[in-house]
Amino acid sequence: MKAWYGYRTFSSTINQDTWNEGNRYAAYISRWTGWILLPFGVLMGLVFRRQSDLFLYLTVTPVIVGALLLTGLTEWRLLQQFDEDGAPEKDGGNQKPAV
Repeated sequence: MKAWYGYRTFSSTINQDTWNEGNRYAAYISRWTGWILLPFGVLMGLVFRRQSDLFLYLTVTPVIVGALLLTGLTEWRLLQQFDEDGAPEKDGGNQKPAV
């Protein structure tokens, strides 16, 4: 496990397997979030000629929601894949293929 960067929560730091899966899945969600936020940010830059409170709310709120989704979805994934001790679930957590 890296000491200075990565997806670091209690669930992801139980062992090397949870660390790897948590960081792999968080990176996957982060890429998708970025692909959604990038055109939205460009659109907001074109719509608003100068910064205002509305501009701030419309640009910062999606970033906060994205960060919350990143954390929530990754934690859900770790709960599905591993038990509380970090051992893989017997059925693999779910029947969907890994992303």
